[in-house]
Amino acid sequence: GLVRAALLPGSNVNFPQITEICELIAAEPSQGPEAVELLVAAMRDGSSPYRKKLKALTISNELLYDERAVTCFRCCQGFQQALGILRTVRDTGLSEYVDENIRMLATEIDKVCFSEGGQARAGGR
Repeated sequence: GLVRAALLPGSNVNFPQITEICELIAAEPSQGPEAVELLVAAMRDGSSPYRKKLKALTISNELLYDERAVTCFRCCQGFQQALGILRTVRDTGLSEYVDENIRMLATEIDKVCFSEGGQARAGGR
């Protein structure tokens, strides 16, 4: 529902919307795996526009406070490879600033999900 709507072309992802997604997943853990799979699919899909990938990265980054969500991310096939590609992205046609944000978010998510000793972030948003 909420994640699918956030990833639609023409939609803007804002902080209240991201907070709502995070709160929903915290309150209803059964929603987590499907939400994470949608986010990962957007990042993994080679034909997905970079604007959609940026939205998925932005939402995913905020979900890193939820240990269950981090576990779901770790279980997604091809996620680490997708992050590896996004960590080196350049010339997306959006702007150098946006490209830098994509690289930074992908690096941060990779660190939390796949680094040795990586764990959900402590504290709230």
